[in-house]
Amino acid sequence: MIRLNPKIITAALNQGLNLIWTLLAFTPIILIWYLNFSLNNLLISILLSLLIVRLIKQGTATTLQISHKRKFYEKLGVKEFQKFTQDSYYIKRLIEKTGGQKLYFRRNHYLNQLKKIQMYEQYHLVCLLFFSFSAFIGIYNHDFTYTVLAVLANIVYNIIPLLIQQYNRIRLSECAQISKMINHI
Repeated sequence: MIRLNPKIITAALNQGLNLIWTLLAFTPIILIWYLNFSLNNLLISILLSLLIVRLIKQGTATTLQISHKRKFYEKLGVKEFQKFTQDSYYIKRLIEKTGGQKLYFRRNHYLNQLKKIQMYEQYHLVCLLFFSFSAFIGIYNHDFTYTVLAVLANIVYNIIPLLIQQYNRIRLSECAQISKMINHI
């Protein structure tokens, strides 16, 4: 029997899930630009999105944090939405069922995880801005159906993941604090 590397299985499942979410979210955005194509507006929207996020310093992500309490995010349903993202509950269960090993968070990987969170935040901030600019183009051109779909996609594809990353930052901080306490014993 051929045994696949669990890292390969994890990567494939995560990338497959990312592809599905990306195709669903970008469909109304692509339709808005297809129907109202203007190379200048498209380039300006992309460049403005990138520039704004680039101007926001890395450290300000923590100041943009809505709350520093896990319960706040759990009441918003972030924990449930998190089950449908990469490295999620369902992905981990699929890996275990295909013979892979359980994935555990290692407290000593705090900095790597924090960098990953920052990268996801930057990506979703760029997309949030680009989707918003696209929605404005849709409103301006009276494409209300696609604009509503773009706003819904923005919520699902960008706002919820940003909340998930804020939640993850709190969880990661708690793990780091526990790790420090254990190391001092």
